[in-house]
Amino acid sequence: MPASLLSRHSLETLAAFVSGNVLLAFDFDGVLAPIVQVRERAHLRARTRALLIRVAESCPTIVVSGRQLSDLAPRLEGVPLQMVFGNFGYEPPPVDHPPPRVVAGWVADLERRFSGEEGVVVEDKRFSVAVHYRHSPHPIHAHRIIERELATIRGARVLQGAMAVMLVPTGGPTKGSTLQAARRRLGCDRAVYVGDDGTDEDAFESAGPERLLSVKVGPGLTQARFRLDNQAQIDRLLVRILASRRPAITRLRSRL
Repeated sequence: MPASLLSRHSLETLAAFVSGNVLLAFDFDGVLAPIVQVRERAHLRARTRALLIRVAESCPTIVVSGRQLSDLAPRLEGVPLQMVFGNFGYEPPPVDHPPPRVVAGWVADLERRFSGEEGVVVEDKRFSVAVHYRHSPHPIHAHRIIERELATIRGARVLQGAMAVMLVPTGGPTKGSTLQAARRRLGCDRAVYVGDDGTDEDAFESAGPERLLSVKVGPGLTQARFRLDNQAQIDRLLVRILASRRPAITRLRSRL
C-alpha cells in the first residue's frame, strides 16, 4: 500500500527529492483539475493555477494527459510549462506523422456496438478512443459491457480511466515512456509524477525509486509509492514543493 504523501516522513522524502535537478509531471483530470460530470467544464481552480505557475517557474514542469492536445492546451494557457502532452503521449506527434488509420475504424465499430447503450459515449481522439459511461443509468453494467466488447479488438491496449475505458494502439508511446523521454530531454536527474487512474500506472512503473517519486491521487490499487487522499490535496502538494524548492533556487542564484 502506498504511504500517505502528507505524513511527516513522506514529506521529508518529498523535500529531499524535489530539492535537486527534478522534473515535475502531472496528469490533468483528477489531479490538477477536479473530475466533473461534464468533461468540457473541467478547469483548474484559481488557487491551483496560481500555485502551478509558481511551481513551473521554479523547475521544469510538464502535463501528460489522455485528453486531445487541442482540448488540453487551452485549459493550461498562461502556465509556463516546459511541455504539454495529449493522448497519453501520442501528441504532439512527430512531423508528418498522421493518426493511426486503425483508430478511425475502431471509432466506427464502437459507435455501432454501443448505439443502443444509454449514457455510453464514444469519443474520437484521433490517436486513441475513449468510451465514457459516466452518464449511464447503470454504470457497473455499462462498464462490464464496454470491457467485454473492447477485449475483442485486436492491436489495442485497454486503459482504465475515471468512468471511461480507453483504446490506444499497441506499440505506441505510454505515459511512462513519455515521462522518461521528457526527463532525459530536459536533462533532469529525477522526476515526480502525479496521476489518479489506471492510465497512469505506466508512469508509476517507468523508473525505480531513486529516479521517480510516484503519487496516486485517490483510492484504488496502484504501483505508486505515495498517495494523496483526494484531488483537493493537490494544492497542499504544490505548496510543499514550492517550500522545498526555495533552497535550491537560492543556491542557483548565488552561483550566477
